[in-house]
Amino acid sequence: MNDVFDSCPGQLLRITGLSLSLLFVCVGCDETEQPLPPIDVPTMTPMIGGPASTPFIVPPQVDLKMLQASTLQIDSAAAVIGVIADGTARCYLLQAMKDMQSHVVNENRTERPFCVTYCDRTDTVRVLAGGDDDMLEVQTAGFDSGQMLILHSGTIFGQKSEEIPLEDLSYERSSWGEWIAAHPESLVYVGNLAVGSGPQKEQEENAPENGGSSSGQPEESDPDI
Repeated sequence: MNDVFDSCPGQLLRITGLSLSLLFVCVGCDETEQPLPPIDVPTMTPMIGGPASTPFIVPPQVDLKMLQASTLQIDSAAAVIGVIADGTARCYLLQAMKDMQSHVVNENRTERPFCVTYCDRTDTVRVLAGGDDDMLEVQTAGFDSGQMLILHSGTIFGQKSEEIPLEDLSYERSSWGEWIAAHPESLVYVGNLAVGSGPQKEQEENAPENGGSSSGQPEESDPDI
């Protein structure tokens, strides 16, 4: 036997190493010991299924301030979304809707409520109308699978989804100059953008130094219009 070990020292080392490994594994073994529970690795569950979904809910923007077009000075090339509701022209500056908080604007002061939606990532517009008795509070809900997500009545939909229980309403993408030429009495949504005033600015420039002054602020529309 000694002759075998002397001729195979490498084999002896391997046997010794294996014995030590088994010894270390068995130290502290107990027949009653329970296996360790599996590690719980959290995973992100997307809203629709895309791996790059960004779910978040923005508070609904409802019945926001609308201004009279005749009181504003806006670049004629500025892009707008124009809608005719109850025979009244309304337009929404696209630049004002690029803010995450304003991707969806709900209008409930019209006979038939509607919401204007705009995704700045895909430059997609969709205007959706509810029923006569609806109170729309549609919200931005993130971005997934190449489209903006919106939340309506507790359910999240893609902006382009045909499953949204609202009806598509016609609209016009135009420039400010073209829209106002056709609808000079239009109401306008400008969001938080700083826009110049029209008649008010002219009055301020022509007023006597010590005379009355104008506020220089655009005129706000009647909230009941």
